[in-house]
Amino acid sequence: NLSDTCLVRVRPILATNIMLNKTYVSAQMDDSIQLSVTIFPANTTNPNVKWHSTNHGVASVNNGFVRIIGYGLDTIRVRTTDGSNLEAQCIVFCHAPAAENVILSAPNTIYVGDTFHINYQFVPENADARIYRWTESSRGRVISIDSTGTCVANATGNVTITAYIETSDGFSSTTRFSRTLRIRVTNRPTLAESLQLESDTMQISIGEQQVITYTLL
Repeated sequence: NLSDTCLVRVRPILATNIMLNKTYVSAQMDDSIQLSVTIFPANTTNPNVKWHSTNHGVASVNNGFVRIIGYGLDTIRVRTTDGSNLEAQCIVFCHAPAAENVILSAPNTIYVGDTFHINYQFVPENADARIYRWTESSRGRVISIDSTGTCVANATGNVTITAYIETSDGFSSTTRFSRTLRIRVTNRPTLAESLQLESDTMQISIGEQQVITYTLL
C-alpha cells in the first residue's frame, strides 16, 4: 500500500494572435456594424476579450456591435484578457454630408443707421460647412459688413451681399461656392408729432357727406 504524489501544473494556452473581420468601415449616421473577432490558437485557454471605443462621440461598441452616433473618426479596439495583451482595431469613419445650398435672409425693412445680421441656413441643416468670407458691393458706402455677417446701414441704396461657403464631406473632399442676397436701404420715415384739424366744429345734415381735412405736423 505504498503511494506517492506528483504535482502537475497545466500551463494556460495564451493567445498568439487576434484579428477582426474588418479593419476599416465607412458608415452613415445611425448605421450599425457587427465586428467579429478571431483568436489564435483556437484552443486558447481564455478566449475572452474587451472592447473599447476611443471616440464616444462617434460610435459606441458592445460585444462587437458598433452603433454610429456622430460624425468623424473613431477607432474600435479589442484586446485579449488572458495576459497576452494582444490587440486588434477597426477604424470607423462617419461621413458628414456636404452642403448643397445655403439660404440667406435679412430684415424686410432696413433703414439708414440700422445694425442687422445676415441670417443663413445650410441645406441640409447638419452639413459640414462654414461661411469663411462676407463681401458687399458698395465698398462700405451703403453698408459695412464684418466677418460674422453683422451689417451697419450707412446710406440709402441697393447693395448685393455675397457669402463664400466652404463645405466638406467630413474627410478629404472640400468644395467652395458662393451665394448672394440683394437688399435695399432707405431713409427712416419721419413720424408726425401732431395732427391739426382744419376746423374745430362742423355742422352736417342727415344724409349729407362732408370731408374732414387735417394737417400732419
